[in-house]
Parts: sequence; structure tokens; C-alpha cells
Amino acid sequence: MRAKSGAPPKICAVIGSDEAEVKRVAAELATNLTPAGAGDFGLEIIDGAADHAEQAAARIRSTIEATQTLPFFGSTKVVWLKNANFLVDDQKAR
Repeated sequence: MRAKSGAPPKICAVIGSDEAEVKRVAAELATNLTPAGAGDFGLEIIDGAADHAEQAAARIRSTIEATQTLPFFGSTKVVWLKNANFLVDDQKAR
């Protein structure tokens, strides 16, 4: 997955009905996009699971804060909002 300029995309979304495949592809994508040599500091994972609107808002705030925080090493990092169950079209997400 590359942007037209050949650079990695700024935002990626992995969605689908096969939960196992979505998790596999998302993990692979995160691994591939994490800067080489950055170790644990190149990937920030935020648990997106939320039971209600206040938790969902907190997860979104955490994600925004993570994207605005500079990486410890290098010039880039990956922020992964993992298991964001509030993005589906159901009663809880509304």
C-alpha cells in the first residue's frame, strides 16, 4: 500500500467481515510501516475497544494525542488504533 508519491500512506484502515483476516492484515501492515530500527518506540498501540460513547471519545482523544506526539527515535512513528469497535454501524456506535 503506497500513496501516489511512493511514500507510505498517512492513514490506513483495515476493515472486513473476517475478523481473523482483518487482525492478521492489520498486524502485518503495522509491522511493515513501523520505521526500521525504532524498536518499540516506533509503534504506539492504542486499544480502541469501547463500551460506551465516553470511552470511544477517550480512545479518539488518545489517538489524536499520539499522532501529535513526536517519536522518540527517528522522524516517524506508527499509531495503531487497534480493535476500534465503535466504528461499526450498530446501536452502541451511534
